[in-house]
Amino acid sequence: MKNKMIIVVVFLIFFMIGFLGVRGFLTQEKEKAFDLDGFHITLIDQFQEEEMDGVTVYLESDYVGIAAYQEPFTDLEIIGLNKNSTLDEYMQLVIQNNGGDEEIKHENDLTYVEYEKEIDGETYYYFVTTFKGEDSFWGVIFFTLKDNKNTYRDDFIKWAQSIEV
Repeated sequence: MKNKMIIVVVFLIFFMIGFLGVRGFLTQEKEKAFDLDGFHITLIDQFQEEEMDGVTVYLESDYVGIAAYQEPFTDLEIIGLNKNSTLDEYMQLVIQNNGGDEEIKHENDLTYVEYEKEIDGETYYYFVTTFKGEDSFWGVIFFTLKDNKNTYRDDFIKWAQSIEV
């Protein structure tokens, strides 16, 4: 009787390990690379491209939106920016145009700002970073509900580090 009980317990342990392992494998998010209009980013397969006025690229999942806009150096010359301008100079322009006063941060090989803003009664968390290509600057805005900030902030950094323009 004792041997049968040990066999049952061992079987249950292997069953639970196998079930949880397969379940975790089946629900694992897979990376997905997007190559859109000179903008390259690696996300997870839950994202899809959507249309949004005023941006070059817009991607979204159930809980996160990503908007990227390209600004050619030739378009920025009228306000004093050009191919020799720095990411900080461009980021300062982005902050000013949005009426903000956020501090520019430099971490994880990124130039970025973070802020929260209420829209239609919902508070959103924004992670905004900039990139410099051969002929333009790019601004990239990652956003989610404020309640999801701790869930997605590290992902925003990881995804931003994958960007190539």
